[in-house]
Amino acid sequence: MSIPRSWLASSVLVLSALAPAARAQQTLTYKDLVRRMTNLERLAELPAPGETCGQWSSYDRASKYDAASGKYIHWDANGDGDGIIRREGDRVVMAEMKGPGCIWRIWSAAAGQGHVKIYLDDQPQPTLDLPFIAYFDGKHPPLAYPALSYDMTKTGSAGQNLYLPIPYQKSCKVVAEKNWGQYYHFTYATYPPGTRPPRTPATWRRSITASPGDWASTGACARARRSPSRGSASRRERRPAFCASTVRGPSPPCGSRRSSGIARTR
Repeated sequence: MSIPRSWLASSVLVLSALAPAARAQQTLTYKDLVRRMTNLERLAELPAPGETCGQWSSYDRASKYDAASGKYIHWDANGDGDGIIRREGDRVVMAEMKGPGCIWRIWSAAAGQGHVKIYLDDQPQPTLDLPFIAYFDGKHPPLAYPALSYDMTKTGSAGQNLYLPIPYQKSCKVVAEKNWGQYYHFTYATYPPGTRPPRTPATWRRSITASPGDWASTGACARARRSPSRGSASRRERRPAFCASTVRGPSPPCGSRRSSGIARTR
């Protein structure tokens, strides 16, 4: 029995319409997020429909677009170290996102001793509450991975980085207390409605420590390092990137990936 072409065409249209919805309903594990950071092949893939990438930063808020005049105002303003969303008493709001989503990277050029608190999913208590500088020293759980949390000033460069997925299902809010420092970036992804990232902190800590080799096995690249040996010339030692159980020191992660999408700086 032959099937009318009109039926086939209708079926194709229905399946095409359902495909994005099916992808939007996906459930993500913490290992999925780690693989998204380390799998270089994903750089060649388009993000799912509705997924975007954004960034909150300390840029100078004097630079703005005036919709009434259609002109950019103070576009040359360069006081980029202290920009915030707003003040709430003695604290400042650095970032504020609606979920589902995930923070991929946190950066600062001059992190200080003032505490930075990350509130997830409308919880009254912060999931992370550390001096801002402690986000980048690779010593404080659950961020104690020196290859992912590192201070480049220790190597003669500048700035500090944290590459560790921080997922949230409903919301994320980042606030800072006095003396937090200067300059910040919070790079994040927002997923389509219906996506279910893992909850924190229980799932992320258990997932990472259960299989530290995942950092090396997904999109890993070999990193060559020199380490001196006693009484002989320096020898070359090869170690997999992203392996929390073997990588040491403040070196930046090799093969890191930010979430795909249309980047916008706030």
